[in-house]
Amino acid sequence: MKKIALLFGGRTDEHDVSINSARYLGTLFQKLNYPVSYYYFDRNNVPYKPTLEEIHSSIDTTCRKSITLNDLIKELTTSVAFPLSFGRFAEDGKLYALLEMYQVPTLGGPYNSYVISFDKLFTKYFLCARNYPTLNYEHYSFAQLTTSKIVNQIKRGFTPPIILKPRFNGSSIGISVVRNFKNNRLEKSVDIVKAVDDDMLCEPFVTPHRELQVGVIKQKHQVHLSEIGELVYDSEFLDVEEKFSVNSTCQYQVPQSLSLSILNKVRSLTKNIMQELQLYSYLRMDFLYNPNNDVLYVNEISPMFGLTEKSGFWQLWHLQGQSDLETLQMIIDSVQG
Repeated sequence: MKKIALLFGGRTDEHDVSINSARYLGTLFQKLNYPVSYYYFDRNNVPYKPTLEEIHSSIDTTCRKSITLNDLIKELTTSVAFPLSFGRFAEDGKLYALLEMYQVPTLGGPYNSYVISFDKLFTKYFLCARNYPTLNYEHYSFAQLTTSKIVNQIKRGFTPPIILKPRFNGSSIGISVVRNFKNNRLEKSVDIVKAVDDDMLCEPFVTPHRELQVGVIKQKHQVHLSEIGELVYDSEFLDVEEKFSVNSTCQYQVPQSLSLSILNKVRSLTKNIMQELQLYSYLRMDFLYNPNNDVLYVNEISPMFGLTEKSGFWQLWHLQGQSDLETLQMIIDSVQG
């Protein structure tokens, strides 16, 4: 039985989500009596090796010596790395590329799969090239176009409502829905994206829509899919507040009044995309469904996400009566089997 090495923290906007994920997973691993080492990266990506007790209280790096990259790699090569850092410098494939370069056994897939899934523009390139259903889009670079030129191009090419997304940020950071172009709403929303990223994607905002998700765990040659879950929440879209706030209204439920053909399409698209990107271990796929024209769109490919106690990934498996411990054991088996 190889030891699991949890890698968390790092230079990312989702630093705290990463720590909270490590806390919860650490508790689950403890209940499973599973050997785990913890490697925390501070906001400058300097690695430390705290205990689970320190993770649950506070990680004081001022009185703890950091570990060198060489020592870190030596320790990781005898373990299975479980990356829990999100956003840029981790979820975008950089961390996986480093681990792959040093031949560290890692839970997940090849680094280029994460490059494609994290970069929203590359995700669109992949989906369109493979003829997977996805919304029309336009890409804008703030280095090449002024805000006023971008606004004018959007007004000529799109009819509201639209949704603006940073090219690289995760967890809905910087995303805005623009219902109309009055009172400089579009200009303000473009500036929100510009504050967090150098590139932006614009898509039609599907109205009405139903948001569907499915969890996947791959063990050797067997792919396990969770119950398909429908997200229900009070806000206009699933923003950062709805995802992580203690006051979040977001809930998962088994979708009602969906045809068997749509449910089967969700399952088949999920399996096909996972196979083509050579992703293994665990994954979450996000879809948008328009009930007015019975069209399903692939919205997001998520091989990395927060695994806090309230994570949607756990909730998807709850829909079929499976506990978090059972789900985590399936993930472990995917790399230990």
